[in-house]
This record gives sequence, C-alpha cells and structure tokens, in this order.
Amino acid sequence: MLTLKQTVLLMAANEDKGGINWSHVGWIAGSLCLGCVIAWLARYFLAQERRAIERGAQSKGGLTLKVVVSVMVGGVALKFLTFFSFQIWAYCIGLLIGIIIFRLIK
Repeated sequence: MLTLKQTVLLMAANEDKGGINWSHVGWIAGSLCLGCVIAWLARYFLAQERRAIERGAQSKGGLTLKVVVSVMVGGVALKFLTFFSFQIWAYCIGLLIGIIIFRLIK
C-alpha cells in the first residue's frame, strides 16, 4: 500500500516528460477548493441559524438537512468528474480545512 506522499508524487509525475503533470495538480486543487467552499458555506449557514435562534427567531427547520445534502451532492458531483481516487480524498480534506478556517476566523 502506498503512502499519501507516494500516491501524490506518483500521480503528479508525468512519465513522458519527467516533470509534473499539471492537469493532475489542477484536478486535486479543484477538489480541495470545492470541499473548502462547501464546508465554509455549510458552517456559515449553520452559524446564521444558531444566531437567529439565540435572538428568539423561529427556526426555519430543515437547514441541517440541507447542509448535509449539499455536502453529499458535492461528493456525488465530484464522483462523476473524478479521474483518479485521490480527488475524493482532496474533497474530504477540503471539507476539513473549510471547517477549521471558518472556526479560526469566527
């Protein structure tokens, strides 16, 4: 079994030119950014809902379900656009990074 570093280096290596295959790096970066954006939006809307409830407003209901569905739809969309398996991991890592960044900024 390959380690994460070996997998990334293996996918990024271009056998024909001996350099980096930038299309693989682009796909990984895109998956990472998609995860970050979806996590950021999910945390933002959940925080807005929490603030509204604390102020005494009625809960809109179903927001948590909508957030979970949006994360899952992002994963499904990525599944149809995936060329190699590391993109799914990049999406998951992006979700984690998005949640952590939102937590640090707020």
